[in-house]
Amino acid sequence: MRIPSLNHWLTGHLWRHWRGAAWSSAVIIFIVGIWTGEMIHHAQQEEHKSLRDSQASTYLSMVSMTIDDEVQSMLGFTSGLSAYLSIRSNKLDESELQALLAKIHTNTRHIKYFSIAEAYQVRYIHPLQGNEALLNADFRSLPDRWPLVDRISRTGESALAGPVNLLQGGWGMPYRVPIMVNGKYWGMLGATIDATSFFETIETKVYHPGFDLGIKGVDGKGLQGGMIWGDSDLFTQSDSRFQLIDIPGGQWAIGIRQHPDASDKTLRWRTRSISIGLSVLAALLLYSLINNHVKLAEQAMHDSLTQLPNRALFMEKAHTALSAASRQANAQSALLFADLDGFKSINDAYGHKTGDAVLQAVAQRIRHIVRPHDTVTRWGGDEFIILLTQIPPEGLQDIIARLRNAVEQPIAYQGNVLHIGLSIGYAIYPDQAQNFDQLIHLADQHMYAEKQGRKSLGPA
Repeated sequence: MRIPSLNHWLTGHLWRHWRGAAWSSAVIIFIVGIWTGEMIHHAQQEEHKSLRDSQASTYLSMVSMTIDDEVQSMLGFTSGLSAYLSIRSNKLDESELQALLAKIHTNTRHIKYFSIAEAYQVRYIHPLQGNEALLNADFRSLPDRWPLVDRISRTGESALAGPVNLLQGGWGMPYRVPIMVNGKYWGMLGATIDATSFFETIETKVYHPGFDLGIKGVDGKGLQGGMIWGDSDLFTQSDSRFQLIDIPGGQWAIGIRQHPDASDKTLRWRTRSISIGLSVLAALLLYSLINNHVKLAEQAMHDSLTQLPNRALFMEKAHTALSAASRQANAQSALLFADLDGFKSINDAYGHKTGDAVLQAVAQRIRHIVRPHDTVTRWGGDEFIILLTQIPPEGLQDIIARLRNAVEQPIAYQGNVLHIGLSIGYAIYPDQAQNFDQLIHLADQHMYAEKQGRKSLGPA
């Protein structure tokens, strides 16, 4: 009913004064309506693109983490086995060794066979059946294997090679670990992975109907290496995404390509059709509501000064991360409570604008130190909280040391060189606390204790 009323108003007022004004008003209304519709469509496109980008980033991270977890769970035994071989190098008991290899082989996925070379000649294999062709083989006589073996023996660094066609048939990825005795190369432990089984498992775990997946980097050469698995064409597509992941001795390149969304074209014409039928006021109001909604959503999720997640978003991420950690064996997380030392003095001496610049610099430095999957928030004032997931004890201390070193570097602002200190307290989940409230309470106590200790020491 609103459109006839508007037409009646135009007819009853403008049309009586002059005809040209009526046409001009009609054209302006039509143009503004179309323009408003295009703005709405643009906002929808950006939101749709942002959603698809987020989905692609999440999927790529999930694929990378799945591959990394599968590699780590498969090769975790090698440190213990290489230590055993190093200790027993002068008196290897073949029956004991074969029994040990058999037990590990039974409990490890994707391993086709183990091989142990003394110097460069293969002396032991398990299981032997089907792998007889490799027994007593000398790597120096295998030109496609020798360069990597030679590099491993000289550098003392493990490497995951291949995939390659195996001497005894099949497709595998040899993982080679140098055995060092008294600091010198003695021989080599090899665990050959069934490449087909491994990548089929990965594909099953990460399959998504909306994405194409490919992996390249033969012999750990990343994007410069040959194709390993999946769709090779996507590495030449401009709309593909790539991520490098570390493997022993090199990197693999993970590539994904998101399938086109046919709904985008339908959405475009639907929005235009609706915009033509709307009045100017309704169109402008709708655009204003969308624009305000986007701004409010951004303000509701991030701290306006530091652009870090705010408390609400941080607590949501923290509860999600702790819930996931509670379902994983031996998964340790840590919550760090950090407070700036000397911030009030800077604020009082130089003003709030300088204080804001210090907080922004600190936030940027913290983001640079923590890992991509960790979460940081400005808890309030000059307090920051950091949630570290899947962090080993030695990794925790390393991050704390690097955080302190980074934050306490001088800050140059408007001709002044500012110095800030950092007191950090932490609590470990689940060893020291079993939920978020306990973690933050304990970390706050530890931070306060450290701050008091630093004060008692006085200035350095």
